Amino acid sequence: MPSIVSHLNGGGAAFDSEIFVIMEDAYRRACNSITAPLSVRKVIAEKILELTEGGARDPRALCQQTLAYMKIVGECD
Repeated sequence: MPSIVSHLNGGGAAFDSEIFVIMEDAYRRACNSITAPLSVRKVIAEKILELTEGGARDPRALCQQTLAYMKIVGECD
């Protein structure tokens, strides 16, 4: 599975490595809960970035909020 970094196009440069670990965890949770093409995974990555920029830091919550935004039913555990 591609890393979230491959979808960000330079976005998120202000985050330290600890935040990228959180974002990557949320991205993997969301992607593992669905079967989706690369274009959908890019939207997932962008939403996680947006939520992280807004202060969210819990990978499970980031996953849940991202899937809810996309109106996708999936597990984030």
